[in-house]
Amino acid sequence: MAVLDKKLEDVQLQDVNLKSIDQAVVKWFSEEHPIEIQGDPTPVIYATAERWARAQKQTGFRDESGVLILPLVSIRRTTPAPSPERYVPKHDDTNITLVRRVSTTPISSNERQASRQEWRMVDKGIQDIYGGTFYDRTADETVYEVVQIPFPTFTNLSYDVVVWTNYMTHQNLQQENIFQEFRGGRQWFHFNDYFFFGTLVGGGTDQSNLDEFSDKEKVIKYQFTLLLQAYLIDKSHIKSFRTSSNARISFKETSFPIE
Repeated sequence: MAVLDKKLEDVQLQDVNLKSIDQAVVKWFSEEHPIEIQGDPTPVIYATAERWARAQKQTGFRDESGVLILPLVSIRRTTPAPSPERYVPKHDDTNITLVRRVSTTPISSNERQASRQEWRMVDKGIQDIYGGTFYDRTADETVYEVVQIPFPTFTNLSYDVVVWTNYMTHQNLQQENIFQEFRGGRQWFHFNDYFFFGTLVGGGTDQSNLDEFSDKEKVIKYQFTLLLQAYLIDKSHIKSFRTSSNARISFKETSFPIE
């Protein structure tokens, strides 16, 4: 998510946008939980609205020569919606700390930045007993390098996931893979170090053309609805600072009576 090198200004934070979330969904079906049929992994296609409509009209996704691509898993994101129940106003108190480490000196990355020491006068009763003025040191204030981002903008995204096959045997394999991985209908999706929570809404809807005898190509397809609870992060809002830029060690003179 964030990388803090030797210098504070070298912080690298990746954006989380709609494209990142789409990639997390496609990666889950294509790389993390693919299903192999006759030794080959099932292709996964992310379809735009135009391509989705064309595939529906032509009864499937086709290659350049017009041949139907099967088996296939197609994914399309529908209209995103805000998540007001998870809304948090942007304020310094709601910032999320990504990195907090002890600051080092400009000379050496292995040498700790000097801490600021606070001294206070010892209780007057003790001074009267020993006859002198004493100071003791309070807890030091360690200098930290801190990286923060504002609270994310939460959103709910809905995806249409369609499994296309020629044979019911292959369709069963695809559905079994989905149901086995979605334990309780829930699953985590991730992109780099960001995680999103997804749930299957209801069961699959049969959209096969088996009853349309006029079609030359038999297509068995089931559509599933995936609801993703995600968030957006803009890396331009990153904040990096030190907890005490004027840190130093200060001492005060202590006097003792000599008899």
